[in-house]
Order: sequence, then C-alpha cells, then structure tokens
Amino acid sequence: MMAMKIKYAVALLLVGLMGACGGDGDTGAKGEKDSGGHQNTEDTGVDGEEEDAEVIDETPSQDLGKACNLACNYSPCAVQDSDCDGGICVRHGELNASYCSQPCVTSCAPGYSCVEIEDEGLSVCLSDEPECGNGAVEFGEACDGEEGCSQDCLTYTEPVDEATLSGGSITEAIHDGEAQTTEGLEPTVKAHNIENWLFFSAQNYGFTYGMGMPQAGDPAPQKLLVEAGLLENVGGNTCQFNGTAMATITSYDYAAKKIAGQASFTMTCMGYCDPCAAEFPLEMSFDLDWVEGEH
Repeated sequence: MMAMKIKYAVALLLVGLMGACGGDGDTGAKGEKDSGGHQNTEDTGVDGEEEDAEVIDETPSQDLGKACNLACNYSPCAVQDSDCDGGICVRHGELNASYCSQPCVTSCAPGYSCVEIEDEGLSVCLSDEPECGNGAVEFGEACDGEEGCSQDCLTYTEPVDEATLSGGSITEAIHDGEAQTTEGLEPTVKAHNIENWLFFSAQNYGFTYGMGMPQAGDPAPQKLLVEAGLLENVGGNTCQFNGTAMATITSYDYAAKKIAGQASFTMTCMGYCDPCAAEFPLEMSFDLDWVEGEH
C-alpha cells in the first residue's frame, strides 16, 4: 500500500476498521511492544520521511488512558473519537478495555508503548500489560473482585490529600492572672484569612479575635486594630464581653502565611452582666500560621 502521511492516517483508519472491527479476533498488531517497558525505540513502520514525522506531536495527551466507548473484536482496534484529546479511541484486546490514545512515532507516556497497527502503517500508544504483584493498580487492573491483579488491589492504598491546617500559639492572661499559652493545629489554635480579615482563636479561654490583614510586603512592626470577643458563663448566666485594641505586629510573612504580634485589651461586659464583672484586662500575644478560609 502506498505510504501516506501520518496526519491523514487517523481519518483513513476509521474506513479501514469498518471491516476489521467485528472480525474473527485477528490481533492485527504488526509491531511488538518494547520488552523494556515504556518506550519502543525500534522501527514502528513509519515511512521515514522527515516531514511526516513532524506532523505528529509526541507530547503525551492529557487524555492518554481516559476510558472511551469502543467494543470491537479487533485487537488493537482504533477509531476517531472527539471526546479524546489525542483524537483516537483504542481497543486493547489483551487488557479487555478501551481508552483514549494518540498517534506516535517512537515514544509514548510511561506505561504505554508505541505499536504499529494494521491500516496505513499507523502507530498508536498502547497500554503496557499490567504487572501483577508490583503493588500498583495499573491500566487494565480493576479492583472489583472479578478481574485484574487481586494482590495489587489488596496492597494498594489510595493516596489521601491532606488539607493544610492553620495553627500556632496564642498566649492569654485575664483578670490579672498568670498567662496561659495554647498551641497546636486547629481546632486547638485556628487562624483563617477570609477576604483579608484574619479570624483566630484558641480553645483555652474561648476568646475569638478579628483583625484586618497587613498588605503583602508591609514591614513590621506596625499597628493594626484588633477586636476580641468572649462569652463567659458565671453562676448560670452567660455574659458577652467585647474589646478593641491596637495590636503591634512584630513579624509578618505573607508568602509563608505567618504573623505574630501582641495586644492589651479592656474587655467590657455588654449587658446581663450580673454576676459577671463589668470589665477585666486581657493581655495576649499570638504567633500564627494561617490558611485561606471561606465564609
């Protein structure tokens, strides 16, 4: 068959497979996968013209390996599929699965080999066969108890994305008493930046604080207004205390999300104060690692 440019091979492949798909199970693979695994550097059947090789972008498609709908008896079998970024849906008979792939010249993404399939010398990226017992669930291994490599399914642990937590330390002294320091990750110490307002708290006394954030690159020390609130239960009565003060910011790193400072408050009871005190002093300092929060 007269050599054709690879950029037209995918279009012609669909025509050629109309008879092949639904055939007698002929494997149809002209090239063998590289025994070394992920890359096959042997001749793939491309006619060797330099301009033809330049037609194909060998950058692996983001959809390489995405499942697609192709059930035919030809192995490997391929058709054009607009749902695949690589443009091709491949049926890999050895894996009993169909997935998005792309044309290739010599190399493919790790886990795939460049194999020539029947029809116009087109080469596509085919998934390597799963390696049972390596502890990794690879393409073609289904952990449903019916197919795939069961020992891999038993040993494989799905990675867990751990959320970044705020934390740090807050030191508080109330009613002229001894200072108490609370430190750790949230919820022990919590610091969330919500639309450039820092809301932070410690579990020790239950104070909550709110403060406008400095601008990125602002030097320290500087003064910022901070508000404090407390609900205190005395003799069965819950009293609400509020206070405001100018906090001295002693260190600040916007990129690292770190801030430290100190402030002195007069906390005032806002009503229903009996038997709570009308007011009391609060001395506090903080050294926080904040996270971006949401309302």
